[in-house]
Amino acid sequence: MNNNVNTTSDYITAHLGSFQQIENELGKKFTHDQRVEIAQLAMGGMNFYEAFDQVTGLTAELTPADEEGNEDLVVLRDYRGELIVKTTRGFIDDGFFVKTSRDSTPYIEATEEWLSDIDGIYSITEWM
Repeated sequence: MNNNVNTTSDYITAHLGSFQQIENELGKKFTHDQRVEIAQLAMGGMNFYEAFDQVTGLTAELTPADEEGNEDLVVLRDYRGELIVKTTRGFIDDGFFVKTSRDSTPYIEATEEWLSDIDGIYSITEWM
């Protein structure tokens, strides 16, 4: 690690090109909190890309519909186990429903759509 990097702010500044390259490739911006978390993990010994994968990776938890239902509930959690939420017209959404299917495509598309409406860069790394 560079000896001139003493704070998370220093780390972010020193690696601004890496952050910007990823943002340009994905067409979305990191949140301030994501940048800080990546910097903290990297300063703790992880390399930049391992920290990026950890901070942006999400687990999608699927709760199947009950016998009468026809929609499954999907919630997303970060690496700390915290729910990813979004606010829409003053309401907090902590998950979304997907019409029950044996095909994974509707779940993937619904997840991508839901994530497109929130700030930050995220990807699903695990389905449960």
